[in-house]
Amino acid sequence: MPAYAADRNDAIHTPGPNALDGSAKVATAWLEVHLEMQRESPTGGSDGVDKNRIPNGDATADSGEHRACTFPQTVCIHSTGVAGMTRQTLAGKTAIITGASSGIGRSAALLFAREGARLVVGARSADALAELVDEIERAGGVAIACPGDVRESSHNDALVDTTLTRFGRLDIAFNNAGGTGTMAPTVDMEVADWRDAIDTNLTAMFLGARRQMAAMFEAGRGSIVFTSSFVGHTVGLPGMAAYAAAKAGVIGLTQVLAAEGGSRGVRVNALLPGGTDTPGAHDFTVDPESRAFVEGMHALKRIADPAEIAEAALFLASDASSFVTGSAMRVDGGVSINRT
Repeated sequence: MPAYAADRNDAIHTPGPNALDGSAKVATAWLEVHLEMQRESPTGGSDGVDKNRIPNGDATADSGEHRACTFPQTVCIHSTGVAGMTRQTLAGKTAIITGASSGIGRSAALLFAREGARLVVGARSADALAELVDEIERAGGVAIACPGDVRESSHNDALVDTTLTRFGRLDIAFNNAGGTGTMAPTVDMEVADWRDAIDTNLTAMFLGARRQMAAMFEAGRGSIVFTSSFVGHTVGLPGMAAYAAAKAGVIGLTQVLAAEGGSRGVRVNALLPGGTDTPGAHDFTVDPESRAFVEGMHALKRIADPAEIAEAALFLASDASSFVTGSAMRVDGGVSINRT
């Protein structure tokens, strides 16, 4: 019953807990940021966008043309658009987002682009990524689609290589792709299914972070965010042993990487969503009775919109969380603490 974010073959995301001991602090902080952006916007708009300006340092953000670059086993489609974004939370930064074809990943990509980031987005579905990049470009943003499988080292290398080649820097990595895999009682689980869940949800995170951290170490700064889950952390759900083990492993990986990266300017955190209204979650909310049961597990008696989880990812990715590292941030609507 986890909260899932992309299609089944792409990035299924799971439930997790609430941010910084209460969403009120986060909501208040972001409200202040957005109000300040509105006051300072050269256009007076609520998004702080000046459509007539191109951000400094992006010499190729010109005509909206598409170009292709090929890295080992991965074709990356460049989309260069006019990104007239100023005075925004992620202005001047570049970000990798995996599992970006739908759900939480897609919402995060749209939000990060609105906040001024230049993006490299990954997922298995090339068509879905192309639609995402087109939407970002039409809104004045800049993004590159790199379809591929996060379980492959070559794809993770291509994401970083594309980012550095195209933008010259890597500031943020939102490692969001994942999948529940085959669910079954542990005694009935096949070893192959176990390995698939671990590879998809844990090994893929290691493969991504290994290259991302190396690039960030060279720059002396960066923020890595993993999508983990409350499953395996605060709740054990029958039939999800492999998924729970993998997602719990992500939290352990987060803590070690935070300890390794802190002295070199790199922060690493895990995001633990609760039930989220994404394509992958529809199996658990297929009828009103099932949806009511899932919603009832949460203290807020509802599941999240992907955009709500994306806002929490933005907080961890941005300088607003500059003293936060090694954390497992629950954004789960209270599913971890609810007993009613």
